[in-house]
Amino acid sequence: MRSSIIQTYILSILIDCKKHTISEIAEKVEISYSTAQRHISQLATYFPIITIPGGRDTGGVQMLQSYGIISNFFDKDELLLLLEGVKLLEGKGEDVTSLIAKLTPASDESHADTPATPSARRQNGWNV
Repeated sequence: MRSSIIQTYILSILIDCKKHTISEIAEKVEISYSTAQRHISQLATYFPIITIPGGRDTGGVQMLQSYGIISNFFDKDELLLLLEGVKLLEGKGEDVTSLIAKLTPASDESHADTPATPSARRQNGWNV
C-alpha cells in the first residue's frame, strides 16, 4: 500500500479527535505497529497530533479538536461544491449523513486560503 493511502486512512481515523491506540490504528489500516508509528510521526509534522503516554495498548494518539482540517484546505465555494456532491450520493442510497454533518458547519466557518505552515503551527503552541 502506498504511503499516501496509509496516511489518508490514519487521518480518517484520527479526524474524530478521540484517543486511539497505535495498535488499534495498525489493525484498522492493516499495517504493522511500527509502520503505524512511523506514519503517525510523519503526519504529526503537518497536523496537530498529540501523543498520550500509557504504554503500547493504553496510551495513544489524538488529533487536537481546535484544528479545522476541512476549513484550512478548502475555501467556502469548494466546501459548498463538496457538500452538493455528497448530497448527490445520498440520493443514490449511500449513508452520508455523518459526512454531511461534518461538512455543513465547516462551510459556515472562517477559513484560511492556504494550509498552515509549520512555523504557524509552532506559534500556535501545537505539539508537533
